[in-house]
Order: sequence, then C-alpha cells, then structure tokens
Amino acid sequence: MKTLNRIISLMILFSLFGCNPPKESSKPDYLSEEYQFEKDCIGIFSFARDLTEQSDPDLFQSLTKAQNDFYLKRPSGYFPYKHIETSKFLHKQRMEEEGESYLKGKLESCGFSEA
Repeated sequence: MKTLNRIISLMILFSLFGCNPPKESSKPDYLSEEYQFEKDCIGIFSFARDLTEQSDPDLFQSLTKAQNDFYLKRPSGYFPYKHIETSKFLHKQRMEEEGESYLKGKLESCGFSEA
C-alpha cells in the first residue's frame, strides 16, 4: 500500500510540475529585439500579401514563402494573432504616412527582394 501511495504521489508531482521543462523557443520574450524583428517582418509580409493577393499572384506566393520562413521556425502559437494584426495595422499606417518606399524598405530589411 505504501508503494502504491508513493507511485501515485510521484505521478501527481510529475503531472503538476512536468518532467520536461518547455523548450526555450516556446516561451517568447515579447520585449526582445529578436521577437520584435520577427513579429514586424511577419506583419509587413502579411500587409504586403494583402496588397498583392489579387493583382500579382506570383509576388503573393513569394511573400507567403518569406512570411512562412519566419512563422514556421517557431512553434505554433509563438506569435499571438493580436501581435501580428497590430504590427500589420501599424505598418499600414506608416505606409500611408511615408509612402511606398516605406513598404519596400521594410521588406528589404526582412530579407525580401523581388528579384
């Protein structure tokens, strides 16, 4: 009976505290430069994709691949939907203020070229 109680106690401890700590990359530091850069790149790609979806399917596909390069290197849920939507909204505002050169510059800073 004592052995059974010990096994149950150990099982409860492992289920409460986990036996494997989460991977470092699964817990984003939202204030880090790396997170901010990746989030902003995903946001600018998303905004650019919206602009090209109907007018330029080839460019749309290239932007999708570039966006996925950022998204898919992290676990699911790493970038909250609201963070990406906010980034996208801010990029849209800045482009309205600064013009198309803003969009091109941001895409280039994220490693995208139309070549």
